[in-house]
Amino acid sequence: MIFRALEGKIHGVKNKRVTGKNILINKAQVKKFFANRAEKYNPAQPEVSMLYRDKDPKSAKKMAQAEKKAMLPLISAQKDDHVLDVGCGIGRWAEVLAPKVKTYHGTDMVEDLIKIAKKRCASLSNTSFQTIAAEDISETKLSHIKTKSFNKIIIAGVLHYINDTLVKKVLKNVGSLCAANGRIVIRGPVATDVRLTLDGIWSEELEYTYSSIYRTREEFIRFFQECLPDFVLVEDRPLFAEELNNYANKQQYVFVLEPKKKIRTAFCFDLDGTITKDEILPVLSEKIGLYQEIEALTAATINGVIPFEKSFLLRTRLLSEIPISQVQKIVSKIRLHQRIVDFIKKNKKDSFVITGNLDVWMEPMKKKLDCGFYSSEAKYKGDKLLGVSHVLEKSEAIADLRQHFDRIIVVGDGMGDVRMFESADISIAFGGVHKPIETLLKLSNYVVYNETSLCRLLHTLS
Repeated sequence: MIFRALEGKIHGVKNKRVTGKNILINKAQVKKFFANRAEKYNPAQPEVSMLYRDKDPKSAKKMAQAEKKAMLPLISAQKDDHVLDVGCGIGRWAEVLAPKVKTYHGTDMVEDLIKIAKKRCASLSNTSFQTIAAEDISETKLSHIKTKSFNKIIIAGVLHYINDTLVKKVLKNVGSLCAANGRIVIRGPVATDVRLTLDGIWSEELEYTYSSIYRTREEFIRFFQECLPDFVLVEDRPLFAEELNNYANKQQYVFVLEPKKKIRTAFCFDLDGTITKDEILPVLSEKIGLYQEIEALTAATINGVIPFEKSFLLRTRLLSEIPISQVQKIVSKIRLHQRIVDFIKKNKKDSFVITGNLDVWMEPMKKKLDCGFYSSEAKYKGDKLLGVSHVLEKSEAIADLRQHFDRIIVVGDGMGDVRMFESADISIAFGGVHKPIETLLKLSNYVVYNETSLCRLLHTLS
């Protein structure tokens, strides 16, 4: 707090100073203090109300300018940001930030301060305000707000008016509301030596009593570690230059926290013999009496005797007489490894099928798995397959996924998966249908022989 206080038994208040110990301050008294601030609000000198320089408005204005200069680069407002201002008071930050961002939502526990903020920001259509205590803020309590997360969360001059248990609650709640690309900016006084609690201190500057807790930097660090374990502290320093700090036992400090960058992992699955319990092309060939020919080509391909592209073009030429709709009907009935399917559906934003099979034939499989899908591309007209316009090289899919993911895990069983294994970070040879070929085994980080073991491993690696 930036004002002078007198010690001793004055005006019948407690006027207690406690160092190095944790004692509670009275929440109701704190709320009365801020209600009094609202009563003394002067539109001509708005900074005075929230910076506590009632008898020195020039100093309050200077302090407000210094605060904005120091804080704005740390807030780093962007045009698509949704801002949450916890303890917004009269809406000082709304006036500055609303023109720069998509939405601004200010909260405060004092109704009269919220009324002032609404009046001051009436012309800013992207602002909203709510009367609510800092510790009560949660997704449920903000359900009327369209956004479910905020890119910038500001807690300025709030936490030293709240007891430790509620400070922890505030931090946990705002952490859950912070967007993955967001940041939490906390500004407030920090004790320079030991914790200092002022309980019912009379201020000649404000002509009112106040209570606050000045915690040490180390205490805040412990709070962050406990309540925001998935965040990293990116700024941790005094807010102002030394000449703007008028007190030996405390100083204005700023902490900036951001969510830890999560490593995005893509799970990539071969289709035939990995997700499916049957090789698809041999099943199709059985319907038209070409099973032996297709089975021989498929086995030669899996074992690396014939290059995948050459084998695939030969097999699709043999099968091209089957109407596309009939192929799709057969594909829709192919047996699947259900546990693998369940894993894919549970992680569908990060799961991808990478198959050399034709896109037009695999439509039922795409719909059933409902995840990313890389496949070869067909030329067709109506229900007739005319040829192949592009044979997928599986390493192409991995290269594409590299642009969006930090880590690639692949699962496969045959020669067609070798390039995919070579390009991946983690490779898993799967022997649920065929024994994985020797080349693949040499490239693999793991080998598993049933879907239960595979899914258990994928969960461990995720």
